[in-house]
Amino acid sequence: MEFYFENSADLIIRVDGDILGGVTYFKRTVKNDADHIYQFLTDKPVASIPRRKYRLEFKLRCSGGCVFDNEIHTITVSGGDKTEAYTNCVVKECVCTAHPEGALEYSAAVEAEERSVASE
Repeated sequence: MEFYFENSADLIIRVDGDILGGVTYFKRTVKNDADHIYQFLTDKPVASIPRRKYRLEFKLRCSGGCVFDNEIHTITVSGGDKTEAYTNCVVKECVCTAHPEGALEYSAAVEAEERSVASE
């Protein structure tokens, strides 16, 4: 699922309760995987535990520091009549680019283990 928007008009993204401003790009990717359990001494798979992770990618322009430099607990994305909350977040990557006009552009990738969806 990808969202493109200008000036946060279509979506409201909150990081630990604070609104994230200057966002120009947001992308969510779901990665499905499984942990396999093998039988002792035979190495035959006897069970698997499905696992799902969510990768959230952001691009934002701001003049101050980046919110992704700190520890993140919850990211909430609200748009239309649906709100998605991502918890157990880990910042995997944060890149800062300085532009000649003085603006800073941050690209960040966050991985979350849990997602909950609420309809309004």
